[in-house]
Amino acid sequence: MNGQWIGHYSGINSGLLVIDCDDMETRYEDSAFAYDDNAALPGTFAFIRTPDKSGDWQLPVELRPVDPRTGDPSTWDRQSSNRGNI
Repeated sequence: MNGQWIGHYSGINSGLLVIDCDDMETRYEDSAFAYDDNAALPGTFAFIRTPDKSGDWQLPVELRPVDPRTGDPSTWDRQSSNRGNI
């Protein structure tokens, strides 16, 4: 990890955002975790890979839930099937 940003976000929801950034020479690879202030909502994870270092891009990202038991990224199907087991 080459850098980390931790801060509060707000909008429709609010919470804590943690971004870890790796410099891959020609691009950046980041992992982003968003932990909502509403504990009833799952944390969310996204892996971000930039095409280059220009800083001028729009990136689609796949959002995944964070398993509250392990803190690891999971799948929406797994979270739905485990909802009664938490």
